Amino acid sequence: MATFFREEHRGGGAKVALMGPMTKTFLHAIHDFVGQAGVDIAPFAKGKGKDGVTQERLARFTDSEGILYIGKAQEKFNIDPGHSFPWLMRSSVMCNHFYFYVVDKDFGPLFVKFASYFPYTARICINGHEYAKRKLAFEGIEFEALDNGILSCADPTRL
Repeated sequence: MATFFREEHRGGGAKVALMGPMTKTFLHAIHDFVGQAGVDIAPFAKGKGKDGVTQERLARFTDSEGILYIGKAQEKFNIDPGHSFPWLMRSSVMCNHFYFYVVDKDFGPLFVKFASYFPYTARICINGHEYAKRKLAFEGIEFEALDNGILSCADPTRL
């Protein structure tokens, strides 16, 4: 992180004061994308599983691929707490995370998760079982699907 600030901000070093405006810009970009894509942000209720929400929406999704929805959840995140020390310190806070759920014709359902605080860590989660199901269907190989797997397959060697 220190290298990013040193190189991107002309040697100014890592400063917490620079992170606030960057975060606002990042959040505006997410909300602009939501408006342009015509999808909604669905807040995840505490205790309600993300998988259940996604399965409900997948059941109503009719396109071969596209954006399913964007979920929002408060989760723990490691940040610099903003103390006035000449160095960065790690701390943990609750911050918003955005889950971009999409359906891809090759990979099936997947999500990209972004933290709303600098450094905006991202994670892509692709389910290998869904990928295998898509490939089998594309090749015309019969199989019996489970929620998160395959029970049987006409050509097991293709798995």
